[in-house]
Amino acid sequence: MHSLSPSITVKESGDILSLEEKFQGGTGINLTPPPSLIISHEALQKCKQNMEMIANTLELEGFSRIDAFVNVDSGEVLVIEVNTVPGMTPSTVLIHQALAEEPPMYPHQFFRTLLDLASERTIYIS
Repeated sequence: MHSLSPSITVKESGDILSLEEKFQGGTGINLTPPPSLIISHEALQKCKQNMEMIANTLELEGFSRIDAFVNVDSGEVLVIEVNTVPGMTPSTVLIHQALAEEPPMYPHQFFRTLLDLASERTIYIS
């Protein structure tokens, strides 16, 4: 399993991130990739490693989204929830995360990869 660059969702106002800021398109602020002023490169890499370990431990396949709190100093991850079939809505940051890869993974490449993974899984199961 490969972890894309995570996004950080920032609250616009108040003390707590609202559901609208997190999930409703056109609200909330998502930073992809997170700026180095917020999380160091080392902590970001540790976060990605932790996410990959979690995905592998749960035996996730294809693609999924793991929502988590991340300690920006250590990269330690506290999982909130695992979405094995994440939605593709206007607020979805998945394409931004793919574009933040080195080299960037463009939407057509990303979806082609998903289709290829699904096809391989279908052949394997048959």
